[in-house]
Amino acid sequence: TRTVAVRWTRPEDGVAGSPQSWACPCGVVVGLPARRAHLRNDCVSYYDSFDGAARRWLARRPVAQGGPVLERVANAAKCNIGQALCSLAICSRNEAAAARKFDAEDYRDEMELAAEAIDAEDLLDRWRRGSELRRARA
Repeated sequence: TRTVAVRWTRPEDGVAGSPQSWACPCGVVVGLPARRAHLRNDCVSYYDSFDGAARRWLARRPVAQGGPVLERVANAAKCNIGQALCSLAICSRNEAAAARKFDAEDYRDEMELAAEAIDAEDLLDRWRRGSELRRARA
């Protein structure tokens, strides 16, 4: 079965009747201040979505091919490599789109959160070393 990154609701989407609450697609309703913590630490669906997409992106290309792509997107978007990876993983591998989307501050925030949630730096280190990309979620 294939896991695909989905559009996660934003805090401004709110929950009917409770503007200070946010409904995660996984079914949990949390207060807005707890949204990032929920996605970063508790939401298996969010983790699986981005982790699966990022692992597939890395698995489909050797370091010599993918490394320069990640660098170009990170430099163009003025973001780190982990954030560039998350963006490339959900942008159908389109470099220009992956970089351009960082112009939107909410997208930049989301890629920062996604990279943190999946520990993109560790995933990239494994890829560079040629280690197994699959890992258990802590």
